[in-house]
Parts: sequence; structure tokens; C-alpha cells
Amino acid sequence: MLPVSIPSILALALALAITSTAQEAEEVQVDYGQCGGEGWEGPFICSEASQCHEIDEFYYECLPLDAEVTVIDSPVIIGNPTKDPVIRGPNRRG
Repeated sequence: MLPVSIPSILALALALAITSTAQEAEEVQVDYGQCGGEGWEGPFICSEASQCHEIDEFYYECLPLDAEVTVIDSPVIIGNPTKDPVIRGPNRRG
């Protein structure tokens, strides 16, 4: 059996910690990318220049730190409202 010293065990632990931290550091979401929400399995960390904001329970987005964020709780009309509008919002399917 090979003798194992405390310094070699500490060196191994440090190497594993650095490797783990480096892998986690790769999991940073880009600006305007999704960073959370119900069922989300991607990165939860935003870049240093942005912050994760809740848009709704299913979608969180990395927005720049200086962005004005206004979340409204009303329907959003997509497209030409006079021709087949698609209405999306709370309690609506679209």
C-alpha cells in the first residue's frame, strides 16, 4: 500500500474544487437569454453586466443592469390587431 500524505490529499481536493468551479463558471447565460422559470434546466447565472429578472413563472431573462424593467399583468397583442390578433397574457391561451 502506498503511503498517502495530508499535503497530497489537500492538493487533490484543491484540484477537484478548481475543476468543479471552472465547469460551473461555463454555465453563464448570455444577455437577454433565459435564466430560469418553471421547468428550466439551463444556466441560472447571468453575466456580470446583467441580472436575472422574472418575466413570469415560466420565464426569467438576463437583462442588462441598466435596463428599465416593466412587467405588466395584461394581455399582449402580437401582430396586426385588426387582422387575426394573437392575444397572450394571464389566463389566456395563444
